[in-house]
This record gives sequence, structure tokens and C-alpha cells, in this order.
Amino acid sequence: PAEPLASIGVVGGKGHVSLARKAGEIDLALVVRPGYDRFADQIAEFTKQSADFLSRLLYAFPHNQLTVMSAPFDRGLLGIGYPGLLMITDLAFIGGTGDLLDRDSFRLLVLAHEATHTYFPHQTSGRGIAAVWMSEGFAEYLGLMAVESVMGRAAFLRELDVNRRWYASVAGRDRAIGDYTVLNSGFADGVAVRYAKGSFVLHMLRFVVGTEAFQKILQTFATRFRNQSARVDDFAQVSSEVAGQDLSWFFREWIYELVLPDYVIAEATSTPVEGGFRTTVKVRNLQTGVMPVEVLFEMEGGERVLQRVEVRSGVEGTVTVTTPRPVRRVEADPDKWILQSNYANDSAQVR
Repeated sequence: PAEPLASIGVVGGKGHVSLARKAGEIDLALVVRPGYDRFADQIAEFTKQSADFLSRLLYAFPHNQLTVMSAPFDRGLLGIGYPGLLMITDLAFIGGTGDLLDRDSFRLLVLAHEATHTYFPHQTSGRGIAAVWMSEGFAEYLGLMAVESVMGRAAFLRELDVNRRWYASVAGRDRAIGDYTVLNSGFADGVAVRYAKGSFVLHMLRFVVGTEAFQKILQTFATRFRNQSARVDDFAQVSSEVAGQDLSWFFREWIYELVLPDYVIAEATSTPVEGGFRTTVKVRNLQTGVMPVEVLFEMEGGERVLQRVEVRSGVEGTVTVTTPRPVRRVEADPDKWILQSNYANDSAQVR
């Protein structure tokens, strides 16, 4: 049987005015309440930048007309994305809130998140286990990628860290992503899992396969399943196909199971050898999960060497490098690609 449409959006209101703008090839109507237009031009530009980014990443933006409406949402609901209609909290249009919405990169994230819903779920809808993750987790991470594309890596990492802290606030009382089967399941904890942890699952997949392969995975999945519904297993199959490796273990851990690593430097030693210094590091995962982990070797003068090692739960992974100068400090997962329960024990001085 045919899948039903994910949703239909209708908007109207006597208290709003419509401001015509262009967002590249898109005819854009900003529908705002009087006095709520301080950032109207920026919202229009962010909409254009979001649509342009998604068009490059996935395929051409599906609509040539788009309405962006300021809506009286509170901080618990920042936006809703429908086909051809983005409803964004009034607070993003006026600023001065004293919170995240005062930050340009966060406002862009909100716009890009809702614009991504044009693709997920309205062009490709999730079904079955973790269907909501395939909407909200995808929208959140592709929104973050839009921030990275427009504003740079530092802005991307700043907003990503908001999600890291958000998930940390519920870690330990959450369930596996696959256990949250409908939009409102799990209440506030479930929202943190779907958005914050959900975005990090894609971030970690990007780490495992590399950025180029990750972008190809997203494009292949979006085009192959356009105007269709898809399951997590479909996305996992595309991921394995494009990456050229079996990634079933990754989705089993991060979607169907509940894991949360904690990497610690168990031992770091260095000895002089011909031509330099040989440094050996043992990394232990004190908690759960199996992931490849980058280990940083920082030499005198600040030079860096990165090596990967697979670290299993309760088991040490060992990696050795030879460097021209002594290594003074080592760190597991220095760029913090991986969700952990504790980030305070990741580094150590070398003996």
C-alpha cells in the first residue's frame, strides 16, 4: 500500500504581514507579525544559504516557492518544517533573548534544521524502528553541516557542543534510539536522544567513514529513496555500500543498543630509538561500545601526530608511533568525535 503524506501545512493570520524576498531561485515570503522583523533580511539569507547547501549535498531543493512564518512558539519549540512552509519561533526574528537565539550560528541552525525537513521526512520518510531519528536526527545534523559550510568549523563545533551537553544531561536514564518510536515518546529525555544523540550518531558515522564518503552516503540515500519511505536498515545498507565496509556493527550499537564509551589513557611510555623516540599508548574503554579512536601524540613544539586504534569495552587498544622529537602529551579522541560519559580522563603526560 502507498505510504501517506507525512504532513500537510496550512498557515494564515490577520496579524501578520508578508515580506517578499528572493532566496536564490526560490520566491520567498516572510510572514511576520508587525515589529518582529528585526532579523527578517538575515532570516531570508539564512534560508537561501540552507537551501543552497542542501541542494549541493543532496539534490536540488524541491520547491521554488517557500514561506517562512514567525510563529508564537516558546523556547520548547523553535520551529516546524512543512513542505513549502517553515514556521520559526518569533524569537529568532527579533533577537535580544539572552540565550542561544541571540547567536547567528544558532539561528542559522534552526532555519537549516527546518529546511532539511523538506527532504526528511517530506521527500524520504522513515518507517519502523527509529523512524523519528531519520527525521529529527538527520535534520539536526544536516543543519549543523549547513552551519559548518556557511560559518566555518568553529561555529559548527560550538553548536555541536550544545548537543553534546544536552545529551549528557539525560545520559544514564535514556533508552536506545530505536526504542523511541513516535515523535513524543520519552518526553524531554526522548527529545534529547532524538535530536542531540541522534545528530551525534551521524557525526560519529562521518568520523568512521570520512567526510567525503559520508556526504556521498547522504546523497545516495536521499536520491535512491526520494518519494519513498525507508528503514534504518536501508540507510545502513547504503552506508556500507558507499563506504565499502560492513557498518552493521555501527548501527547495531548506536541505534538498537544503548552504549556510551569512556576512554582513558591507561599507560603512555616513550623510549629513545635510532632516529627519534618511540611512544606507546594504551587506551582503555571503561564503559561500553566498540569504536575506532584517534590518539593524539603531541611533541615538544606542538607538532601533532594522529593514529587510530579500535578500542573495545573493557579492553585496551595499543598504538605506537616513532617521532623525531619527544612526545610530551597524549590524548584519546582529541577532537571529541565520539560521545562519551566522561571527557575529563582522556589525556595524560608521557613518562
